[in-house]
Amino acid sequence: MTELKRTPLFEVYKEYGRKTVGFGGWELPVQFSSISCTDTFL
Repeated sequence: MTELKRTPLFEVYKEYGRKTVGFGGWELPVQFSSISCTDTFL
């Protein structure tokens, strides 16, 4: 398996408790523990 590429913001994702997944050869964030749906949409 090849190593996934990371965006320049990868270190920021780590700081905010990100959950990442491999997609299209990139390690991308899909979940942030410090952001809730109610904070975003209400």
